[in-house]
Amino acid sequence: MLLDSCGNLRPQHGKADHRRALQNPAVAHCQQTWERVYRSVLKYRKSKALALFDAGVAFREAMPLLAGHENISDFIACVTYGMENLVLMEDTGTKLLYAAQVALSANRRTKRSKKTSQSDLKAIDTLPLHHNSEKTPPLATTIENKRLIRINRENKGLAGAESSQKQPETAIF
Repeated sequence: MLLDSCGNLRPQHGKADHRRALQNPAVAHCQQTWERVYRSVLKYRKSKALALFDAGVAFREAMPLLAGHENISDFIACVTYGMENLVLMEDTGTKLLYAAQVALSANRRTKRSKKTSQSDLKAIDTLPLHHNSEKTPPLATTIENKRLIRINRENKGLAGAESSQKQPETAIF
């Protein structure tokens, strides 16, 4: 947004471009947030510089998260609008657009990985559980299991519960 000689907010480009951009709810939200913060700071602090700075921060914070295709598209629209109307500096806008490009690329990769075919899933299901290890780790013996249970109970302060309940020893083969 630009300020005219009277301090009124106006878009940098023609009204038609401005209105078309504001048809996007995300862009409208960012612009409304910018305008609300700008007017509030200007009213209470009486400083255009502080008002512009705080409004710019509010604009960036109002932008959608970079998660999901629709949010990324809305984010790009907000950045573009902000750059066109001098709410965002060019270098900041460029960095934000690059972040959106990375997020869009990651989003596409995620969608591709979700489209794994059923045959691929069946092949994965047939793999042994420990296919990466050379040797399956040995199972604990009955005596080791009892010792681990006793240590665990002692650590939890339940050692007395074990001694009061004598359980018959069972052999597992």
